[in-house]
Amino acid sequence: MHIKSMDLGIKFSDYAKHAHNLNIKETAQAVFD
Repeated sequence: MHIKSMDLGIKFSDYAKHAHNLNIKETAQAVFD
């Protein structure tokens, strides 16, 4: 399967944003618990 580097970059960017948002939620929960 051939994946264009552009598509890979977009997918990685989305993953990074998702991971960052998860990290913020976990940190906020830890602070408010």
